[in-house]
Amino acid sequence: MPCGMRGGSNCRERTAWLPYHPMKELQLKQSIFDTDGLLFHLAKLSDAIPDGPRGVWIDNTFAESNPILRERVRGNFRFRFFTISPLHGIAPAAPIHLIHKISSQAIPGTKIFGNAVSLDLYAEALPPCDQIVSLIERARADGVDPVELTTLAQHILKDGYELSCEFINILRQDFGQYWLRPPDDLFCWSSIRYFSKPDERWFKIDAEDGFEEKLLRRDWGSESERTHRAYVLIKTIDASDLAGLRAAEAIAEPSFADEMVATALVELHQNRIRSAIVHAVIAYEVAAKKALELLITNRLAGLESGAILEAISREVSTATLGRVVMQHATKIGTDRPVDWTLIDKLYNTRNIIVHRGMRRMPPFDDIKAQVLEIRSYVIQLQASLRRKQPE
Repeated sequence: MPCGMRGGSNCRERTAWLPYHPMKELQLKQSIFDTDGLLFHLAKLSDAIPDGPRGVWIDNTFAESNPILRERVRGNFRFRFFTISPLHGIAPAAPIHLIHKISSQAIPGTKIFGNAVSLDLYAEALPPCDQIVSLIERARADGVDPVELTTLAQHILKDGYELSCEFINILRQDFGQYWLRPPDDLFCWSSIRYFSKPDERWFKIDAEDGFEEKLLRRDWGSESERTHRAYVLIKTIDASDLAGLRAAEAIAEPSFADEMVATALVELHQNRIRSAIVHAVIAYEVAAKKALELLITNRLAGLESGAILEAISREVSTATLGRVVMQHATKIGTDRPVDWTLIDKLYNTRNIIVHRGMRRMPPFDDIKAQVLEIRSYVIQLQASLRRKQPE
C-alpha cells in the first residue's frame, strides 16, 4: 500500500535509494535547478552493458557546470536531464578528486579527458499548480496519499520513462554512448521524490503496487531479474586431493573451447544468461570443428585443406557435426553418454537469440544444466582425441 508523503525510512524502507543526502539535494537545488516551482526527482539513469561505463562519458570541465543535456515539456511538467558532477560540493582536498583524475580517460589524439557521469531526471511542475499543491498538503496532513496524487505520480513516471528511453536511444545511436541500456531498474520507477521547501527535505510519493512492472512490461518475479547467483561450482578441493595435486604431471593448456566454457559459467554467476548461452555454444562449435580437422588429418591425410573443412562445415549443421565427430572420436563403452537433448535445446535457444532477438530467457536451472552438458561434451571430446585413435 502507498505510504503517504513520508520521508526517510518510513516509506517502504527505501531510504538508500534516495539519490543524495537531503542537505546535498537542497544545495543542488539552490545552485543548479534555479526554480521556485514544484520539483520532483524521478530517476538516476546509469544502466549499462555489464562492466561498461555507468552513465554518459562527459568532459570533466563540462561536467563541472552540471549541464542540462536535454529538456522536454509534457503536459504541465518540464522534464530535464542533468549530468550532476560527482565532485559537486566536495572539498578540493578530498581524496575523491585524485581518484576522479586518475580514472579520467581521453579519446586517442584528443586532450578532452572525461569520466562516466549518471543522468538525473527531474520534473518541474509548470504553473498553475495550485491543485497539485493542495493534493500534497492533504497527503501530508492525512499521512496517506490521495488517489489523485498517486495517479499524478504514475502519470509523471510514465512520461519520464518514455522520455528516458527516447534520450538513451539518441545517446547510443548518435552520440557514441553505445554501452547505455534502457532504464529498466524497477526501483527507479516505483515512486517520485518531492522537494518540500518548508521542511527543506525530500518526500516520496509512491505509485500503486505493481505499477513499475506494468510500466516496464517486466515480471518482478522473473528468473532474469536476479542480479546475483551462487557460483557454478564443479569441485571443491579437500584433503583427499592432496596426493593427486602433488603427483600431477604437466598437462596441456586450456583450449579455446575450454576458455569459452569457463566464460559461460562465470556469466551464469553474474546472471548474464544470454551471454552464457552464446559462449557455451561457441565452445561446442569450436570443439566440434577442431575435432573434424584432427579426425580428417589422422584418418584421411591430404583432405585436411581449409577449403574442404569449410565445405563440410557449410553442408552439415553444427549440431549434427558435433554428434558425428563425437561418434568417431569416442570409444564405445568407455565414455559417459552425451545428453543430446540438453545440447539441442541450448543450441536452438542460441539461434533464436541471434536470429530473432529473443529477450526473455528460459529458467536459469535449465540453462545451467545445458551449459554443464556442453562442458562435459567438450572435455570428453578433447580427451578422446588425445587418446590414440583406432586404425
